[in-house]
Amino acid sequence: MTAAMAEEMLRSLEGAFEVVRLIDPAENEAYTLTDGRLVKLTDSCFGFWSRTERCDNCVCFKAMEMGQKQMKFELMGSDTYQITANVIEIDGRKLCVEMINRLADEVVFSTFGQEKFMRNLAAYHRMLYTDALTGAYNRRYYEEHQEALARANAIVMLDVDNFKSINDTCGHPTGDEALRGIVLAARANTRNMDDIIRYGGDEFLIAFQNIPEGALKNRLEQIRNAVHHLKLTNHPEVRLTVSMGAMYRQPGYSSLPLESLVKAADEAMYEAKKTRDCAVVRKAED
Repeated sequence: MTAAMAEEMLRSLEGAFEVVRLIDPAENEAYTLTDGRLVKLTDSCFGFWSRTERCDNCVCFKAMEMGQKQMKFELMGSDTYQITANVIEIDGRKLCVEMINRLADEVVFSTFGQEKFMRNLAAYHRMLYTDALTGAYNRRYYEEHQEALARANAIVMLDVDNFKSINDTCGHPTGDEALRGIVLAARANTRNMDDIIRYGGDEFLIAFQNIPEGALKNRLEQIRNAVHHLKLTNHPEVRLTVSMGAMYRQPGYSSLPLESLVKAADEAMYEAKKTRDCAVVRKAED
């Protein structure tokens, strides 16, 4: 579709929706079309929602992943909005058309009410994609968000050193406490736009979006240090450490399947485990 054709389509959609925007979810940017030209809006895509980071359940990311129309509800203040997103290609560039309408409480929420509806929706999303033990995202989240995760420019695999020994010596409740603490340490040293996923057992995947190489290395060192300072309730003598492997790509990288990125990060992680308590970062070749 040409920019002129897309602009005509957007004008027609504006008759049915209160807000119509073009979104690049990988860059968190919003656009409109004027005189056949893409014009970047001042606010980021999440700025409309008075947020400072990308939404956890970004509907445009999901539409890009699935290659088809997606919908969600969003609460802002006392108002509830229905957001519909669909993928569009303009002069060879893939973007997402985001269409927003405010829903009337008395019309739509006559049974549950607005607040109860949004609470139930948020609880369902948490239940679906959250690991019950650690609070990280679960394997289902990984499986259903692979396209978005593949756009991260750094994939990190994190493994807990000597975890089997901790479980065998201190018991499974202490092992569980260790996993929860490590996720909290990782979350405290990552950003809202970054995903922490329990990949399996004591292994976690962290997807960093739009992060410079130096900042990535600093974040990994911060996570390593934070894990050092964790104290287990009934076994304060245990010193927790983690081994991390990262696959890093420069901004403007060529796309690679997520499976390839995870494999490279996993290999770097096994290299780190030779000495333990460290991070190994590999860079993709240009």
